[in-house]
Parts: sequence; structure tokens; C-alpha cells
Amino acid sequence: MSNKKSSESTPSSIAQTEGEVHFLAQTLDYYRDIQRTSREAPYGQFLNYADNAVTEKGQELLRQSLENIVQTEIDEAEKKKRRDSVRNAKRNRNT
Repeated sequence: MSNKKSSESTPSSIAQTEGEVHFLAQTLDYYRDIQRTSREAPYGQFLNYADNAVTEKGQELLRQSLENIVQTEIDEAEKKKRRDSVRNAKRNRNT
């Protein structure tokens, strides 16, 4: 895997929604936390510390991601319900 810091390796419009932007920020924080934890590991304990950090922080990232996705779906369903309600109210006034 390459660690290039060039914009060539990243599409300019990778995130298309606010939720995706939030997820990418969380993922970057996760990656940096793993790096920091691994660097701070005592001599000979790098893999143990990295593995534990991936497990703990990865579970939290997954939980937050699911929470955000579910909340987005709830918000979208509520918006649709309100729009449908307004349409029905207008339709009823016109009949």
C-alpha cells in the first residue's frame, strides 16, 4: 500500500454527502489514533498495541458509522413523510 500524499491518488470529489464527509473524518481520526498508539508502544509490543487499538477503535468506528447511517435514514423518512403530508393537505384543499 502506498503512502503517497499526492492529490493524484485521491479523487477530488470522493465525499458526496455530509454523512460521507463525516465518515471520512472519523476514519482519518481512527487511522491517526492507530498510528499514535502503535508509535507509543513499548519496545517489542508494537503488534500487540496496534492489534488492540484496531479492535477497540475499529468497533467504535463501526458503531458510529451505523448510528450515523441509521439517523440519516430516519431523517430522510421524516422529510418524505412531511412532504407527503403537505402534498396531501394541498390536494384535500383543492377538492
